[in-house]
Amino acid sequence: MLFLLVPVLTASAAPAWQPAGTRDGISVYSREVPGSPIIAFRGDCEVPASMGKVIGVLADATREKEWMDRLVEARLIKEISDHERVAYNRTS
Repeated sequence: MLFLLVPVLTASAAPAWQPAGTRDGISVYSREVPGSPIIAFRGDCEVPASMGKVIGVLADATREKEWMDRLVEARLIKEISDHERVAYNRTS
């Protein structure tokens, strides 16, 4: 199972993902975002749960501290539709 936590970029504009390390069964990759100081990252691993359970945890802002490293604050800003929302996350 793979979750991308970066904006969608066109394949031609995006540099290749570079391995950044593996810990606790999670492989992490990073790459530069053209025209931005932000470093994109992604991680992949096997999750021993149903897709519905995983989505339920990821969609619940009150549980984000359980799975997001160094998260200080998380809140829902605006629910646009069942599939789209604006959220605020602050990490230390």
